[in-house]
Amino acid sequence: MADGESRRKAHSGGAERRRHPRIELVGVMRGHTSNPEVSISVLDMSAGGFAMQTSTSLPVGVIHDFLLTPAVGAPLKMPARIVRTMCSSGPGGSTQYISGVEFLTDENAISALRAVEACRRNVGREARRHFKLDATGRRSNRAGKGKSTAS
Repeated sequence: MADGESRRKAHSGGAERRRHPRIELVGVMRGHTSNPEVSISVLDMSAGGFAMQTSTSLPVGVIHDFLLTPAVGAPLKMPARIVRTMCSSGPGGSTQYISGVEFLTDENAISALRAVEACRRNVGREARRHFKLDATGRRSNRAGKGKSTAS
């Protein structure tokens, strides 16, 4: 079972309850709350909100001004509400918190999803830049100076 899938099942008691499909963003978008000392890592995002990981517990119901920095494009500043928080074990036994965050306006959701799409397009360009198909249909790693690898 994929890590994101087990996290979703843990959040929902085993059944998926989401209204909107999620886009996994691990390592693609970071940020912080209105308190710059509380850094976050965005795990996934949908039209309804996003899941994030932080080392600080954030109380449910509180609205924060988030500054989200995608791998590509301008940072996004938006208010959003913490709707759930769960404690988990991080690397080396450290305490981590996974929180579900709800967008407050459709405009915030649209801005965030546009940033996600820009990141996805950039990832596709980077992948195409490093790999090309040779005449036999095998991938050739440009960075590997023409060495072919089987698909």
